[in-house]
Amino acid sequence: MHRDVRNQHSASNAAKWPALTLLMFVAFLLAAGGCQKDKLQIAAKPLASIISVTIRPPDSILISTPEAEFEILRSGYLRSYLKRGDQRLTLDEPEEQPASLEAVEIDGKEVRDFVLDLEHARIADTSHLLGAAGKRIELSGTSMTHPEIEK
Repeated sequence: MHRDVRNQHSASNAAKWPALTLLMFVAFLLAAGGCQKDKLQIAAKPLASIISVTIRPPDSILISTPEAEFEILRSGYLRSYLKRGDQRLTLDEPEEQPASLEAVEIDGKEVRDFVLDLEHARIADTSHLLGAAGKRIELSGTSMTHPEIEK
C-alpha cells in the first residue's frame, strides 16, 4: 500500500510539470512582448535635428553640425570645413569671387554670372527618410546680365 501512495504522488507531480512549463512559457512571452513594445516606442520617438542653418546675407548660408560646417556661397560653391576644437579645417578655398559653376549659352556666348538669392532661401525640416534629423534648403538664382534666366 505504501507503494501506491508514492505512485499517486509521482503521478500528480508529473501532471504539474506541463502546466508549470506552460505557465513559465506564457510569462516569458509576456515579458518579451513588453520589451518589444519598449523598443518600438523608443524607435518611434522623433530625432531632434543637430543641424543648424544660418542665413548670412548677402554672402552665404552656413550649415552647421557638431563635426562639420558647410557654407553655400552666392556663386553656388559649397565650401566644407571640419571642426577640430576652435579650428575650422578645409582642403578647398574658392577664388575671391568664384564664377558660377553652371553655364548656359545665349546667342553663341557663354553666360556664367549666376548668383543665388540667399536672402530668400527657404529652410524646412525634412519630412521623409531623414525625418526631423535633416534640413531642406531651397535656393533660386538669376543671371546678372540676363535676369530673365533663373535657376
